Amino acid sequence: MRKVLPIITILAVLAGAAPLFADLDGLWEGEGKGVCYPPFPTPSIHPIYAWQKWSGYVENKEVFYGKWADERGNFGQFEGKILPLSPSDKYVVCEGRWTWFNTLVKPPKEITMGKFTMNFYYNEDVCEGKWWSDYSPSVKPGIMKGKRVGD
Repeated sequence: MRKVLPIITILAVLAGAAPLFADLDGLWEGEGKGVCYPPFPTPSIHPIYAWQKWSGYVENKEVFYGKWADERGNFGQFEGKILPLSPSDKYVVCEGRWTWFNTLVKPPKEITMGKFTMNFYYNEDVCEGKWWSDYSPSVKPGIMKGKRVGD
């Protein structure tokens, strides 16, 4: 019985640590909702529907990066770091920044627009998050959701 108890304890610890080894790496795709406006001097009548369609990669369970586009022709990129400590054993959190390419100026300019967070849920291959714009602080945060679609 003395030998069995330590083995059971080790197995219980490993089972609890299973989410740490869940495979988040790979291609993720999704959609989002929300609107913000570009910084001055771009006309504010030109809304940006950031993250309307997006795709990105999780690499080494450390970084999440990719691109987004909307139906109006706006597009940009995003990159964030997956935090080593999570508030839950059901998901990990990624925090990062997103950009928008201002093609209304010559030459086009990539502008960092704000922050985002994304929660990646273990063993479900789904994610959800929020994005904010530094240039539209009075606007509600946008939302996005997605799923893992490949390695």
